[in-house]
Parts: sequence; C-alpha cells; structure tokens
Amino acid sequence: MSFLRKYAVGAGADIYIPIIKRAVVDFAVGADFTVAAGDVKISIDGAAAANIGTLPVALAMGNGAVWKFVFTNAELTGKYITVTVVDAATKAVEDQSFVIETYGNASALHPFDLGTANVTTGTNLDKTGYTLTAAEYAALVNLIFDELTAEARTAGSYGQLIKDNLNAAVGSRAIPGDLMGLVAGAITNLKFAAGAIDAAAIATDAFGALELAADAVNEIADGILDRNMGTGTDSGSPTVRTLRQAVRFLRNRWAIAAGTLTVYKEDDITASWTSTITTTAGNPVSESDPPNV
Repeated sequence: MSFLRKYAVGAGADIYIPIIKRAVVDFAVGADFTVAAGDVKISIDGAAAANIGTLPVALAMGNGAVWKFVFTNAELTGKYITVTVVDAATKAVEDQSFVIETYGNASALHPFDLGTANVTTGTNLDKTGYTLTAAEYAALVNLIFDELTAEARTAGSYGQLIKDNLNAAVGSRAIPGDLMGLVAGAITNLKFAAGAIDAAAIATDAFGALELAADAVNEIADGILDRNMGTGTDSGSPTVRTLRQAVRFLRNRWAIAAGTLTVYKEDDITASWTSTITTTAGNPVSESDPPNV
C-alpha cells in the first residue's frame, strides 16, 4: 500500500489501516494484538530501520478494528517512508507493511505541493485551446505599436523592414498623382517589363493640356525640330512622302542632272528621293550641297 503525505509535516498525517490476525483472515482488534516496542519499524529512503516514535493503536469498527499510525515531522523527511509491522514470536498478527510518498518540498518525492489552492504556471509549452480576450488582443496590439524604434531588431524581420523603410512622417510621402516625391532616376526602363505600358494601358485623353506643362510641350517640339534625321528608322521611299523627306530638300544636298532632281540623305551621298525637273533657258541652279558639320 502507498500513501501521500506532505514532507516533514506530521500533524494530520495519520494513516488508518487494518491489520490481519495471524493465520486467520480477520481484522485484528485491540485484544488480539498488544503492540510492543520493536514490532513497528520505520525506514527513511532505505536507511537503517528504527522504532516508530508512537506505537499504533486500534480503533474499534463494529466487529473489527483499524489501526491508527501517527508520525512526527522528522519521520516524514524523506522521499519514501517504509513502515513494517512484524510481531515477535509467538506472532499474533500477519507481517505487513506500507509506504508513504512525500510531496510539497524540493526534497520530497513530489516537489509540487498538492495542498496549493491556486497554481501559478511557470512555463507552459502546450497552448492548445488557449485564446485571448478582446482586451488582451487590444493590449497586445498596443504593445506592438508602443515598441521603441531604437530597440534592436532581428536582421531580415518585418520589424527591421518597417524600421528601415517607414522612417519619416507619412504626410511627407508622395500622394497619388504626386511624382515630386520620387528621386531622380526612380523610374527607369528597368522598372517596367517589356509591353507593360501599351496603347490599352493608356485611356483616351489620359494626357491632355492639363497633364502636360507648357515647358513640356516646348521640349517635345524642340526635340522634334532638333531630331537628327540621320538617326531613327527611315520609313520613306522614293514614292512615299514623309516629313523627313521634305525637310531633307531644305537642309541636305540636292542636285539636278539630265532633268532629274535628286535629294540626298544625311550623308549627302545616298539618294532619298528624286523628281523630274523642267528647266528653262539660261543658267538655272543645278546643285545645292550644304556642308556636313
């Protein structure tokens, strides 16, 4: 038999058990067994057995009895307390024993105090079934937003990402339609995949007079007028008239020979287009060859 008792606390640690009469399956009563010193021994954690401090006494229970064992504080200062009942010859009762396991002390078999009304958990690794109240959720959110930015963050964490990138007042950031917040070179051809912006991506009248400043219009016009005609794709032909071909007659070399006007490209060697010329008597202009600079 095994019993639980608090470590080193004899008060209230009494144990009540029956004792069997010798060679008879009956409970021994007080008249059957006169307990003498040495009949009841006690051993603490396997140490040498000693006489119990107080001999057990019988408590009548109808036609039988149980025996009351009491203990001192010192007799309960171990992990295992072994108690034996062995009558000297001639035996009046059967030999028997029981064990006490202690609790409620760091030196006890079970350090946890079973008599504690409220249990404070140190570390609970199993959180299954746990949940937070609305107030606890709110407190957790407040803790996150009240965290000081000066404190260290783990490299690669979301906290470090926010700290590194959200480092100025939100009001100072660019708003939709405000490109003044972009640093020079923020948008390059590397930012867009091929075909990311096409005719379908730009609505009709997406760029109107209000979207283009006066200086932007002037820059576009200047870009057209200052365009080197020697670059880009020449989509004209001797039979297709383009603005590029028209301007070539004003700026590039041209020549009249055998009734044919030939206008040259920007190298003043390759012909761009020709025209049949009707001449009059006299000394008409037969060639204009501006220098290449």
